[in-house]
Amino acid sequence: MESLKVWGAAGAVALAAATLTPHDVEAALLASPDDNSGPVAVGTEDNDLIDNNTPGFFGAQIFVTDLTRELKFTFRGMEAGFHNAFGFDLDGDGNFFNQSETVFSFSDQKTGLIDGPSFVIDVSSLGLVFDDDVGGYLLPFAFATWEDNPSDPAVDAPVASAVNGTNPDSDPDVNFFTSFGPSGTWGDGTSTGNRLVLLFDDNGNQDDDNHDDFAVEIAVTPLPAAAWFLITALGGLFGMRWLRGRNEA
Repeated sequence: MESLKVWGAAGAVALAAATLTPHDVEAALLASPDDNSGPVAVGTEDNDLIDNNTPGFFGAQIFVTDLTRELKFTFRGMEAGFHNAFGFDLDGDGNFFNQSETVFSFSDQKTGLIDGPSFVIDVSSLGLVFDDDVGGYLLPFAFATWEDNPSDPAVDAPVASAVNGTNPDSDPDVNFFTSFGPSGTWGDGTSTGNRLVLLFDDNGNQDDDNHDDFAVEIAVTPLPAAAWFLITALGGLFGMRWLRGRNEA
């Protein structure tokens, strides 16, 4: 009977570990629809941030399927003369750019690909609505351009914007491109994963369709080290109990 109890406890630990392993969040981010795919740079245009042939999706809307993990948003660079911005509607008021803690806003920069400033969002606290047709929760963010006017995004309305949920699917509209990939790269060609990059096209420079005018990465945060330590410790404890019970038998 003791052995059965130990096996039951060990099974519970194994189940908990399986529940918390990274494979569970591989589909935590979702791009839908995924039927307008292609390389990031269209025609003869050049993307100055990533490889021109990086595969991904035009016109996709971004959803999160797992609300138990926080999301990290990181500015990854821009090649644009306009004042462009990315903002997350943290308070649900429909304004994406009125909270400085969830906004990236830069003017006339050519940074190349960088690991820039970031912020983390606890999506479980936002009251997001589940979309049964897609199987996820639409994330409330937007890109916008003020063209060459260095306005304050918190005050002045943008000239044009690409809002998640109504992201246009191609040039000549202001829009963003989506590409998934593991740490250190993008271009998996898949529509789900735990890391993606959004590449904005502000429709400037005579409608160059190259999607390098503003880049933001979204990544599912890893499980805290303390949680893995707890799982390992519990596994060791129950393993010792099982060995002791076996030896006594």
